[in-house]
This record gives sequence, structure tokens and C-alpha cells, in this order.
Amino acid sequence: MRRWLRYGAVAVGLVALTVAAGWGLLDEAGRHGVVLAGGVALAVQLAAFAILVVQETGSPGFLAAWVGSTFLRLVAVVAVALWVAGRDELDTLVTLLTLVGLLFVLLLLEPWALREAPTDRSNGTERE
Repeated sequence: MRRWLRYGAVAVGLVALTVAAGWGLLDEAGRHGVVLAGGVALAVQLAAFAILVVQETGSPGFLAAWVGSTFLRLVAVVAVALWVAGRDELDTLVTLLTLVGLLFVLLLLEPWALREAPTDRSNGTERE
């Protein structure tokens, strides 16, 4: 649980910085796109990391969770692309680039968060 909370705090901070930067640089359609992409990326990544964190690193279950979380990201990008296409209130390019960029950056944080607090195999608790 501690790894998920640590990862979540960093993820929320990065998404907030991205939204703040977009808010200052983009028009209204771009702002809405950045907010949408930030919310979707955060929800998808927190769910994907929750799936990973319950598995023991290196186990077959971990590999299945990793593949499943990759599929979850793909489905999220396709779903947002289909939903955003043709909507005037959202900038499609900004929305999709922000979503993919955030998913990639947050994905790169997963190995750091997974090794931060290794578990004690004798009783299943996290060590510091």
C-alpha cells in the first residue's frame, strides 16, 4: 500500500504540473483537452500500478499483470481518441499527445516505485 501511495503522490504532482503548464500556454479547447488527458492518464496509471503492486516482482502473475496493464493503457488511448474525434470543445491533437505523454512518463516511474519498498517475504509486509 505504501508503494501505491508514494507512486500516487508523485503521479498526482506530475499531472498537476502538466495541467498547470497547459493552462498557461493553450487556448480553451487545449486546456479542456489537457485536463481530460490528465484525468484519464491518472486514473489509468493508478489502476495499472495497483494491479502490479499486488503481484510479486518476477512471478508469472506479475508478467500477466504487466501485460494486462499495457492493454489497459492501449484501450484508454483508443477510447479517448474515438471519443474526442470531431468534438469542437476539445483540441484532439493536444488531448492525445498529452495523454500518451503522461502515460509514458508515469509508466517510467513504475520501476522506481516498485523497488522503493521491497516486501519482507517472511510476513508479507513492506520493509523500509
